[in-house]
Amino acid sequence: MSNLSSDYKHSTMQTTPQTEQTKVLITFSDGSRFQYEITIPSQTPTDLQYWYSSQKILIAYEFSHSPHSTGSCVSTVPTYINMANVSQIREVAL
Repeated sequence: MSNLSSDYKHSTMQTTPQTEQTKVLITFSDGSRFQYEITIPSQTPTDLQYWYSSQKILIAYEFSHSPHSTGSCVSTVPTYINMANVSQIREVAL
C-alpha cells in the first residue's frame, strides 16, 4: 500500500519547473515601457517559450534603481498585466 499524499507531493515536485526572479523591461502595444520584477522558468529556452505563450495574466512588481544604494527598490504591491497588451519582454542588465 502506498502513501497517496507522499506520492502526490513527489510527482508534483518533479513536474514543477524551477523559477527565478528576473528584472525585465516590458513594452506594451501602445509603446509605453515599464520595469518589473517577474518570476520565470530558469531551465531551458523551450520552457521559457512555453511559459510566455501560455501566460494570460502576468503578476509583476514594479521596480526602480535606488539612487542611494547599489540595489533596486521593488514594490510590494503586485501589478496584473494582460499579456494581450504586451509586445515585448526584455531582461534588464543591472
